Order: sequence, then structure tokens, then C-alpha cells
Amino acid sequence: MVKELFKASVIGACLVLLLCASASAYSGPFEFGSKVKSEDTDISRLVHGYTQMPQVWFWDANGNGFDRGDFIYLHFNNSSQRTDIDDVRLTRYYDLMPGSKVRSIDEDFSRMLTFLSGWRIVFADSYGSAGYSLDDGVYIHMDAGHSGVVGQGDVRLTPFSNIASGTIVCQGDLDAGRPVTTLVQTIRFYNENGDETISGVPIYDFPDDVYMDISLDNASPCGFVVVNNVRLSV
Repeated sequence: MVKELFKASVIGACLVLLLCASASAYSGPFEFGSKVKSEDTDISRLVHGYTQMPQVWFWDANGNGFDRGDFIYLHFNNSSQRTDIDDVRLTRYYDLMPGSKVRSIDEDFSRMLTFLSGWRIVFADSYGSAGYSLDDGVYIHMDAGHSGVVGQGDVRLTPFSNIASGTIVCQGDLDAGRPVTTLVQTIRFYNENGDETISGVPIYDFPDDVYMDISLDNASPCGFVVVNNVRLSV
């Protein structure tokens, strides 16, 4: 009898573990540049704004100004001109993928950065609809020389066709020349570990997921993960 009860309890525990594993597999992790859908497990999360608005900077690795060989970051400490802990890579740095966060042990930690002037987040409409939709490509767009269309040097925040997110647009790419529209959005984070200051202000750090959020405008200190938000970290 005891053996049977023990066997039943072991089987039950295994079933629980299997269910938990299945749930974990469903919940993520989601890929950099993926868009939130209604069935996703991170839908409706409360997300917070930053005390300093994040900006786009680049490491001029070859010393000749911004080009395809440089590395681009979402940089959170705008009083510093060097890559810092928890900055988000928007392009790949060798084996460190777009959406990964900088750590103090990484080779690209504390690299001198240059502000990417004239950048804005835009979308390229796919179906001629009036607004931003799930299939529209999202880019970090540089106005110089091609203010109304996807152009050389723009950074894909979402995939286009078989071209991955976190890549830089080159002349002749299939999405080059597509008309773009400024996307009203705010970069916010989900406070995964609940860290806060003494005064109750959420603290952004390594475990926290970063989103391009369209739920509420910049005037609001927080927002919600909604359909069409773009995941900017992994």
C-alpha cells in the first residue's frame, strides 16, 4: 500500500513538472523584434517609463562615422558616453545577439559611444491601411537624405521578409525605399524583480524586459503590454 501511494505521488509530481515545463516553454522567451499578440503570455503587463528617456547611440568601431560596421545600442545613462551595464544591443556584436544586455564582463562594455542624431522610430505600412498594424515593419530611422522612406543606415527593429531584426538596411535591400510614418510610442520596461527606490520608483536592471510601447503616450509614467508592442530585449 505504501509503495503504491509513493508510486502515485511520484507520478503526480512528474505530471506537475511536465505541465510546468510546457507552460514555461509556451511563455517564452520571445525573440528580439517580435510583436506582442493577443494570445501571448506577457500581454497586459504593467510597464514603466525611464527616469531618463533612452537614446540610440553607436560605437564607431572603425572610426569613420556611422556605417554598417558599427554597433548600435539603446543607451540608458545619457550622462555617460560609454556603453553601460544593461544597455540593450540593437544590432549584433559578434556572438552577442540583438536584444541582449551589456554586462561588465562583456568585450563591448565601457566602449566610447556617439549619439545617433536625427533618429526616430517609424513604421512602413504593409497594406495601405490608415495606421500601424501587426504586419508593418518597424525601424530606427535616420532622416538625413531619405526622410520619407526606409533608407541606408536604418535599423530594423522587426524582421522584414527573410531579413532578421537587428540588421542595418543597405542600398538595394528589398525594404529600401518603402514610405515610413513616425510611430507614436514610448520605450518602457517590465519590472520583473520588483526593485524600487525608497520612494517607490521602479528600478530598471538586468532581468527586466524592454518594450516599444504604444499603449499610452509619453505623458504617462507607465503603460501596458498591448498587441503590436515590439519586444526590444531577450
